[in-house]
Amino acid sequence: MIPALSGVITLNISQNYLTEQSLIHLANNRQHLPSIKNIILSQNKIIDRKHKEHIERLKNMDLNLSI
Repeated sequence: MIPALSGVITLNISQNYLTEQSLIHLANNRQHLPSIKNIILSQNKIIDRKHKEHIERLKNMDLNLSI
């Protein structure tokens, strides 16, 4: 992750072709985004019920995740 992102509070990456890999990447790099509170991933290829495990992992990291 880029150090400049360390102060980001809301990350809006909607309307992309993000998949399950993006959830895994965000969770694995949470320590590089200490200020982040909200992640908006609407209108992507991520499906709530299909990727529930990864979604719950991010929510357990004290994040507000919108899909």
